[in-house]
Amino acid sequence: MIRQVALLILLIGPCAGYAAETPSCASDAISRAKPLLTLHFGEGDQISIENKAKELPSIRNPADPKKQGGVKLTV
Repeated sequence: MIRQVALLILLIGPCAGYAAETPSCASDAISRAKPLLTLHFGEGDQISIENKAKELPSIRNPADPKKQGGVKLTV
């Protein structure tokens, strides 16, 4: 019985982080990407957004170093 539980943990362990790979607000970041790029670079055919996003390390607020914010990047 202990061997079976240990084997189950070994098999499931690598899958545990799979669900956390997609950031929780990825869909929000993806939906805001095109309007933001259009604002900065204007309308154009060069702007294309994929349906994937990854979370970048949090950064400190330059105005208030005590605050940190998360960053989402669409790729």
